[in-house]
Amino acid sequence: MTDHQKILQLAEEAAKVVQDPDLRKIAFQEVVRSELQKADARQPGHSEKETPDSPTNIKVHRNKTQRSRSQSKITRAVGTRDEVRNLDISPDEPGLPSWSSISQDWIKFCWILEAAVRKDVDGLTSPEISYLVDHIFRENYSPAQVNNLKKKIGGGFVRVVKLTVGDRKVDAWKILSAGTAQLKKPAAPATQ
Repeated sequence: MTDHQKILQLAEEAAKVVQDPDLRKIAFQEVVRSELQKADARQPGHSEKETPDSPTNIKVHRNKTQRSRSQSKITRAVGTRDEVRNLDISPDEPGLPSWSSISQDWIKFCWILEAAVRKDVDGLTSPEISYLVDHIFRENYSPAQVNNLKKKIGGGFVRVVKLTVGDRKVDAWKILSAGTAQLKKPAAPATQ
């Protein structure tokens, strides 16, 4: 079995435990990427030696040489930072509406972002918002559902920012003044 087959088999096994299909795909990709980097690092002189099959020597249409892709860092975060795990957010945060009065998901996500800002954490990734909603309120939202916040960028409620997590830059959500103002609006009465 070739190294690539072993890597794919390992990634499939590792990703099987993830229930959510989107997260399973991300986990699979991360394992493959990590294993390929490890395999590349184990090869002696891997950066100095070029083979006929290396990406810089592959010919493409009209005899143009394909450029090797730079090592781009993935912009999705897959975990939760320790500072976020240690946030002491209460369901009864002063100055914020009661959680039970919020009916729209995106406003719940803004609530979490605002509560985090008040605890000096300005900007949360989708997995972090998902974690906090589950940890504090026992409501389950996947990071993909949290990413629906992108529909509220145009209204000035949130924006995407880059956070440095370890050695990577990742996309995160930051609440804006319109998002904070939305939280201060009285909840619409439930119609029956």
